[in-house]
Amino acid sequence: MLALTAAFMFAQLSITRWLTSLTMRPLASAALIIIALTLWCGAVYTVSLPYAFYETKEAGIVPVLIKHSPPPKTAKLTTFTVKTDKLGNTHLERVKTTGKLKQSSWNLRLAAFDLRAGYTRALTSLLMILAASAFGYLVSFILRHPNIVLPIAIFAPFIDIWTVFIGPTAHALKSHPHVVRSVSAAIPAVGSASTGFAPISFIGPADFIFLAIFLGAMYRHKMEPTKTFWALYPILTIIMAAVIAGPYLSKFGLPALSKFPALVPMGIVAAAANHRHFKLARDEWKAVIIVGLILIAALAAAVSVMR
Repeated sequence: MLALTAAFMFAQLSITRWLTSLTMRPLASAALIIIALTLWCGAVYTVSLPYAFYETKEAGIVPVLIKHSPPPKTAKLTTFTVKTDKLGNTHLERVKTTGKLKQSSWNLRLAAFDLRAGYTRALTSLLMILAASAFGYLVSFILRHPNIVLPIAIFAPFIDIWTVFIGPTAHALKSHPHVVRSVSAAIPAVGSASTGFAPISFIGPADFIFLAIFLGAMYRHKMEPTKTFWALYPILTIIMAAVIAGPYLSKFGLPALSKFPALVPMGIVAAAANHRHFKLARDEWKAVIIVGLILIAALAAAVSVMR
């Protein structure tokens, strides 16, 4: 598992590193975003096209494969739903239910894609990485001086912590997990080649966007992109392996990770590896520290309120 995780992490992170090292012009980066997103939408649409969607009381939205004739407006369905017993244990239960045909939206198409992606997920993961990296590289043009990289490296982790544990990502994982999985890069399970690239974990697009922002600025300003990459790669690999191993560790009562804000180590490594390029005045350093302390206090207060 660790070897497979390390291999896929290296391949995926190297795509972002390679793209940012090209030092493309903004127009070329924007064109790549459009092409990658168009191909990604085409792949999702192709996989989800053979399915109709029925809304049921027992099983929620059920994607049903259309074979020949048009789907009826109402249909009797046999499907699976997740049931929870009094002890909190969950299991799959086959149910017979009646569904009403629901007009397919992108949300529903992503549900069908998440269910039946198979080998297509490898392609969509690649396209997502390209689009996110190109977008991050485009944003990096805002960083016109090496000094601007430092506050981004310091403040971005606080935003990521809030997003992952409290904010939009946390809510999306609860209400629409198929959307999060569909727009993320997949890490496959061991032996999943025979089952069609079955994912065991995911890396969100925001991680590739910020990695491209950092590396894009570092390549253009001749900072330390290579040192940053090789310092960050093993750290992110170990974190991803810990997240993947979380369900196994929890069975033995050991501390386990289910998710982790990757911008925390990313910001620390970016700041540490490039410290000699930051030439801030004393007042600027004071401003950075004060804002950082305010963010820490605000995040601690938000976490306590949400609990």
